[in-house]
Parts: sequence; C-alpha cells; structure tokens
Amino acid sequence: MVVQGKPVRSVLISDVDNTLFDWVQIWHAAFSSMLEELLRLSGLDEATLLPEIRAVHQRAGTSEYAFLIGEVEALRPAAGDTPVLDFYAPAIEAYRTARQQALEFYPGVEQTLKALRQRGTLIVCYTESLAYYSQYRFRKLGLDHLVDYLYSPGDHDLPDGMSREDIRFHEAAHYELERTQHRFTPPGELKPNPDILSSILRDLGVRHDQAIYVGDSAHKDIWMAQRAGVLDAQALYGAAQHREAYALLRQVSHWSDDDVERERLLIGKDHVLPTYRLNGFADLLDIVEFTAFEGVPV
Repeated sequence: MVVQGKPVRSVLISDVDNTLFDWVQIWHAAFSSMLEELLRLSGLDEATLLPEIRAVHQRAGTSEYAFLIGEVEALRPAAGDTPVLDFYAPAIEAYRTARQQALEFYPGVEQTLKALRQRGTLIVCYTESLAYYSQYRFRKLGLDHLVDYLYSPGDHDLPDGMSREDIRFHEAAHYELERTQHRFTPPGELKPNPDILSSILRDLGVRHDQAIYVGDSAHKDIWMAQRAGVLDAQALYGAAQHREAYALLRQVSHWSDDDVERERLLIGKDHVLPTYRLNGFADLLDIVEFTAFEGVPV
C-alpha cells in the first residue's frame, strides 16, 4: 500500500551494529584502550600480540570475547606468579571504561524508535553479534524497552571448567532482557542469507509486504532484504570499512582470511543498489508511512 507517495509498513526490522549505534567505534575505543595496557604490562609488541589475539577470537567465533586475556598464552610470562587476570586488571578496567563512554545511539535513533512505538509499529532487530554481548548493549542503551523482538546467534561456549554462576555477580534475571523477546537464529546461518530474514517473518507471522528492513551493508543487509522480497533502506551513516578503526578490527577479527578477502572485494563493487538511502535513522519517518501492526506475533 502507498499513501501520499509513501509505502505503508507496520513492521520495522533493523540491523543493530552500525545501524542503531556505531559498533565499530565502540569496539575500537574499548579494544584499543585494553590493547595499550596489555602492551605496556606484557612488554610485547603488536606484531607478536595481535596474531595471538586473533587466534583466540577465531576459536571463540567473536571479536568481543570476554575471556580473551586468560587465553592468550603470550600474556602469561609477564604475570609470573600473579594470577593473569589480576596482573592485567588495568587492561580490563581500561576496556570497560572506554566501552561505557563510547556506548551511545546514533543521532535520532532513540527518538525514532519511540515514535514508532507510539504508532504501534512492530519493532524487530536482527544482529550477528552473539547473545550475551547483544543483550548487554540492549540493557545499557534501553533498547529492551523499545524493541519487541531481538534475533541473534546464541552464545559461544564458556572456557573449560567454568559455569555461568562462576562469572556472574548478580542474579540471573539481571542479565536477561525484561521486555524484548530474544530469539535465536540457526547456528552457522549468517547474512546475506535471505532465508534468515524470511524465517524471521514466518516466525512472527508477518507478511513480506508489511515490513521494511534497514541495515548499513549493501552487500549483506540490502542484498539479503531484496532477495527475501522485503522493502529495504540502507543506513549510509553506518559505513565503517574505510576507517582506521576497521583496519585494527580486521587484524584481530574472528573472520577467516577468506572472509576478510571476500569483504574487501565486495566493498569495491557497486552492483547492489538500495531502494532507499538514509543519511540518518530518522529519515525513515520521511520515506515510510508507519502504522500499527494489527497482526498477533507468534
């Protein structure tokens, strides 16, 4: 349906990282602050430490691995008889402080989501970040009270011999989302597989013509939405691949060499053209007539 030249949609499905907030900048602020302390305390150089960090990230399947310091063997000698996490406590604190300072929405995101909630629009998020890290950001940013459904992969395994109770300082409910329903995508299924987006629609009982999908990557988000038959809009403001912060991410990423090379080649291609282009998240309200979702999500 079109009203006054604008498509009518009652469901927003949004990418999260670099669409709602600058994940690359948040990651870089936290990781580079930690890295500086690790180099200082260990006496290692980047050429030695970064490859070991990447190896751990690849085993864990994430570049946000919370147990990184305890699993990088090169960091152990400098600690001597001191427990590794105690010796590198300044690095851990540097990471947490920088992450907290950098964690914020892009301009207009919070206000736009609130406006959509007032209209009764169903708000869904889909991210490739693992469950624990996604939930942390949802809680800290207040997305838990703005988003109806979050879809993400599950979590990585904990280190051998460790349980969730060993690492939690609060009751289990503290770490869970209060309002947003968190559902999980199939293991190993990633963007730009259009079947994931179609399965999210089926899971919620949403027709393709009721939804619009927003994401920052033309070759992952937009390609996926178009192949799934869902109206698309690209968050141009989220582009990060050409920034210095992204270069460091590539050096320590959990992505394989093939993944990094594939992305590098895709960046230079222009064959994916978005239906709409957003210079800010709030532009959504100018290009789409959002209405109340009258279905009943499953």
